[in-house]
Amino acid sequence: MTNDIFPDTVYGQPVIFFDSLPSTNDYAKERLSENDLQDSFAVVTAAQTRGKGRRGNEWYSEKGKDLTFTLAVRELSLPIVERFLITQVVSVSMIDALQPYVSRGNFQIKWPNDIYFLGKKIGGILIENVIQGGMIESTIIGIGINLRQKTNPFEGISLIGIASVDFSADRIFNAISESAFRALLDEQHLDREEVHRQYQDSLMGIGSNCGFDFEGRSYTGVFRGVNKNGEAMIVRDEDGQILRSENVENLRFV
Repeated sequence: MTNDIFPDTVYGQPVIFFDSLPSTNDYAKERLSENDLQDSFAVVTAAQTRGKGRRGNEWYSEKGKDLTFTLAVRELSLPIVERFLITQVVSVSMIDALQPYVSRGNFQIKWPNDIYFLGKKIGGILIENVIQGGMIESTIIGIGINLRQKTNPFEGISLIGIASVDFSADRIFNAISESAFRALLDEQHLDREEVHRQYQDSLMGIGSNCGFDFEGRSYTGVFRGVNKNGEAMIVRDEDGQILRSENVENLRFV
């Protein structure tokens, strides 16, 4: 295992690097279960061969073309009702890390866990929590960003195609990891209102007409944002009622 780019630590936490790995999240879960590291840690790989996305979707990483890594945060003691705080922290950290590399346009968050630029996906998040007694003991945060991989222009975009200044995987990794570790390892002092405001400010589609699926049916409505519990808020066209739910699927803007 060689590591010529990424640091040995980030925000005081160990960084473990692999040239290739099936899944950084799976490796982090195994490492947590072995309990041989007392610290939180990060796992980075140059190529991820069996990466996972939300609802079991695959994230294929071509070697050297994507930034794929996992942050494993121990001893959170975060009530499960606040689990969406993790998503907000990481999403905002990703936006803040990527925005300096473009001169026009803004990165946005597409609820619940994707990062977009000008309507095209550039990155995603997969969070898996370890829960005990109603508390999140630790969290495993998988992050993937398309840096240089060629994509179908109707499905995604890469940073190299939109960046106005030079970038490197290690700088982006450091920026995201420092921000996320700082917030989550000291979450008791985290300004939750400010994090939610920043998340909402970067949220795609507020006030837009949308289609979505819920409990086996398709609906249309107007997207009103996301509350602090991570529930999408949508005014349904058919009855004017506001739907608040984490279980909205296939949200699409029209």
